[in-house]
Amino acid sequence: MKKLSKKIIATVLGASIGICSALPAFAESAQPAETLESSYVKAIVDSVAERYRFNADKELMYEAVIDYVIGENPELLEGAIAAATSGLDQFSGYMDRETLSGFGDYISQNYVGIGVEITREPGYLEVAGVMMGSPAEAAGFKVGDKIIAIDGEDATGFSVDMAASKVRGEKGTQVAITVLRDGQKITLVANRDAVSASTLHYAKLEHCGYIKISQFNASTPMELEKALAYFDNHGTKKLIFDVRDNPGGELLGLLRCLYQLVPQDKLLTSIDYNGEDQDISYYSKAKFKTTDRKIVVLINKNSASAAELFAGAIRYNGLGVLMGERSHGKGTVQEFMGLRSMGGLKLGDIKLTVAEYSLPNGEFIHKKGLEPDIPIENKLLPLVSEDFKPITFEAKFKLGDSGESILAIKQRLDALGYQVGEVNDVFDKELELATYSFQQDAGLYPYGVMDITTQNFLNNVADKAKVLKDLQLDAAVAYFKEKAVK
Repeated sequence: MKKLSKKIIATVLGASIGICSALPAFAESAQPAETLESSYVKAIVDSVAERYRFNADKELMYEAVIDYVIGENPELLEGAIAAATSGLDQFSGYMDRETLSGFGDYISQNYVGIGVEITREPGYLEVAGVMMGSPAEAAGFKVGDKIIAIDGEDATGFSVDMAASKVRGEKGTQVAITVLRDGQKITLVANRDAVSASTLHYAKLEHCGYIKISQFNASTPMELEKALAYFDNHGTKKLIFDVRDNPGGELLGLLRCLYQLVPQDKLLTSIDYNGEDQDISYYSKAKFKTTDRKIVVLINKNSASAAELFAGAIRYNGLGVLMGERSHGKGTVQEFMGLRSMGGLKLGDIKLTVAEYSLPNGEFIHKKGLEPDIPIENKLLPLVSEDFKPITFEAKFKLGDSGESILAIKQRLDALGYQVGEVNDVFDKELELATYSFQQDAGLYPYGVMDITTQNFLNNVADKAKVLKDLQLDAAVAYFKEKAVK
């Protein structure tokens, strides 16, 4: 094919020499060869095909050009594929192997660690969750373990982020964590490996349960099963699902979540491909035919793709209402084409939009989004300084101190979003960590002592600050509270 390519290219060039007078635009071009655009080649091919005495197959001529260029410069293949797909929609295009690997990690929420969820409690760090099949489970970690040291370093004063950075590391290495369990110190050694970050968090609120889903992946259905079991054990049937800022994720992970919420055989979504014979509809495989759960789904402009499918399936199967803002409107399905590597060139893959999905009512929402049943916007509101105790600026405070001024400091830091633990009048480890973080953010010397300069800065920030008030969540809680009263 390479010899044939050269022959046709030579013919094209020869023809161009003989027709310069008929193609003044070609002849006048003074561009160097390396900057010639595809339009120039196209014009030559079109002219040759038009003037050639016999039948000239333009498609074969273009193929010959491509074969010649790629044959001479194989490394251009990736660039050619990327260029060929660059004019498609924003969700389609070529990914090289490195980008493809990163995309897989993003979808699966993979990181290298041991698979524990850590929370900060007053005075210590605690293991709040152990992922199934994780290195942490194999090493013997249990929920409720109090973390004392990480690799021999005292961890009692660590923030959650500090602890996480110590626990994570290179795959295949080990980390030794000393915990306090039933009054005894135990050192557990875990092998770091790729694990999936949690995509779901839940909490018991007044009159209802709250479930935040940040993304749908393979582990989300198991996390949801755990959350639903918790609420069932507490007799909580009214649930708030928060899929705000959820960009979507895996279709299978989403469907397996819906199987736990939507009664058997109810339509969840339909996928519409170019060919009708490929179209497919997904129905719930739940084991139950009715449900007594009542649901509110919180959505916003960043709720996209699988998050919108989730919201639509809940709404149009009569299980709940949507609150918040119009969703993003990403209603397309992407698949990877499975490119084969050519010779010694390791190719990535093309992510291609192949279909659109519709909601159970038959609605296509691409570029439209879902309008909530109850529209509510969150607002930036100033802090109410009258709710705070006054700061007296009479002394600097450090770990172990107490007094009303410390309560005033905690109130302000808490309102600004810093984790201070219990809002009381004690300067504990939580306040020391919060002070350190505030000083870092403010550009002050960070050392965890609430000196006069830091107090003044904090007071000024709190006086001028506006915080994003979550009116959407407040409305969802109030919705169930009113239902409870009725």
